Amino acid sequence: MIGLIVSMVGGVLTGVLALIVGAAGAGAVWISVAGAVVVFGVLALLTTGRIARRQAQLPVLFPSPEEPTVSEAAAADRTR
Repeated sequence: MIGLIVSMVGGVLTGVLALIVGAAGAGAVWISVAGAVVVFGVLALLTTGRIARRQAQLPVLFPSPEEPTVSEAAAADRTR
């Protein structure tokens, strides 16, 4: 969602720059569409592998190794 918003802002920026340079209205629209697609592609490429790598670095906190799991506790209750 954030990437889509950022790419739209990038598209508007490229469209405004095209108008400043002197492009016609229809040309500026197509340039802004192309700019938005390029920005979205760059964002997608930069973030594709980062999420999986970051998740792999996170420590597992549940269940803690000191506490028995639910199945172990149930097995201990059955033997009593």
